[in-house]
Amino acid sequence: MKLESASIVAIIIGAIAVLAAAVYALLAALQTRSRVRRISDSPALVAASKLPALGERISAGVESLQAASDRWDALVEQLTAAQDATARLQSGIDSVAACIVDLLDVFAPSLRGRAS
Repeated sequence: MKLESASIVAIIIGAIAVLAAAVYALLAALQTRSRVRRISDSPALVAASKLPALGERISAGVESLQAASDRWDALVEQLTAAQDATARLQSGIDSVAACIVDLLDVFAPSLRGRAS
């Protein structure tokens, strides 16, 4: 009978140990779950989850800046071309004025410089 009592006691102790281990595992899982919930609600993780969207916005901003830069480059080229054309036109006007002065000197030398 002692052997039967010892085996029953061993079975009860084993059952208590298994129950205690199950309770410990349940408590550990609940703690882990609460930690995961705290971490997932933290501002750092929320901000990190928004990073891909912010990266897309930054990329779109860079592309729009590149397009604006291209437009500015085209505008600068057009202004430079207009300035060159203005300089050539001014040179042509100066040449025509010099020709007119020379023609006036040749055909009407006495009329040049007199106010009537």
